[in-house]
Amino acid sequence: MHPILRTFRRELHAFPELGFKETQTQSRVKQFLMEHAKIPEGSIRPCATTGLVVDIESSSSVPSISSNNVTCIAFRADMDGLPMTENNPHLPYRSQNAQCAHMCGHDGHMATLAGVAMVLYPRRHLLPQGTVVRLLFQPAEEGPGGAVPMIEGGCLDCVDEVYGSTTMEFSISITGKGGHGSAPHLCVDPIIVATQIVTALQTIVSRSLSPYASAVVSVTTLHAGETSNVIPSTATLGGTMRDFDPAVAATLRRRMETIVHDTCHMHGAVGTVTLVESYPTVINAPLQTQVVQQVAATVRAVVSEDGLPMMAAEDFAYYLDQRPGCFFFLGTKQAQTEQGRDLHSDSYDFNDDVLPLGVRMFVGLVEHRFACSIVASEPEWTALFG
Repeated sequence: MHPILRTFRRELHAFPELGFKETQTQSRVKQFLMEHAKIPEGSIRPCATTGLVVDIESSSSVPSISSNNVTCIAFRADMDGLPMTENNPHLPYRSQNAQCAHMCGHDGHMATLAGVAMVLYPRRHLLPQGTVVRLLFQPAEEGPGGAVPMIEGGCLDCVDEVYGSTTMEFSISITGKGGHGSAPHLCVDPIIVATQIVTALQTIVSRSLSPYASAVVSVTTLHAGETSNVIPSTATLGGTMRDFDPAVAATLRRRMETIVHDTCHMHGAVGTVTLVESYPTVINAPLQTQVVQQVAATVRAVVSEDGLPMMAAEDFAYYLDQRPGCFFFLGTKQAQTEQGRDLHSDSYDFNDDVLPLGVRMFVGLVEHRFACSIVASEPEWTALFG
């Protein structure tokens, strides 16, 4: 089973697609589920245009012995790649699609849920009567956001719990006066203005916020000019502001606008700031978080809360706004490897060795919440992934 999932993951890695354009990914996932997990086509339906909802229903007549009244749990995997170029020339399965790459592990997430399907569907008779495991393959997590369209498409209907392994985007436009590179004194150079704004923005967190507040301001793009002998008339900056507190968010917004407008005014340029609300904060439910910790312990995984809370954004927050659940990370780093494992790095690659652990985590959650046994012993797991 492990070699099959590894091959599938690398195939997905080689042909990434951007948000709401995952047509080939959608088709390939559906084909894999039908071929390798033997899930009938009638149990797989499209959702949010390029997503999928897959139901694995119990075929048992034995009632549940669980007292928690949970009859349907959902697991989610995101599908889209990032709009960036992969820098892994040594990988034979590196991205074949220009300006698109799986640099956030979504290929591994899809392969993990495919593995869950391969384990559960042939053993659906072991699920208690009336229970359902729903697999959500969601498009556009990286933007503009696929969770809301999935929810609007009914992916959470009848779901009791959902599991899956505040941000503001900004754009700053600076208008100066362009001219010949030999005569900067006749110009208002927007590049000079932009670089001063970038530096000044980094003082917001260190000088305008309490040392007990948490926030991040990251300028991630700067675009200006087209040729070496022309001072451009415009420059644009882009990035994100991240925080956990509405009062902090208001300070970030106010200070950014002041810095941009005052810096531009000082140089005789004009600046505009555009702020776009992104995903809300991911807040796990206490009970479901405890369940994840308990299941992780049973599969001998190391459980850690180091680095939390964190500033990363995830539209899984919308699922958690509708149903109790838990979003958790599956560590993929290896002590002795030069392969990049940092998310959104151009040298990132998902670690195929953790696919069995991911599958065991999700199957373990099914066993815990439904009070049943799907894979009864360690030798059986070894046989599955050997």
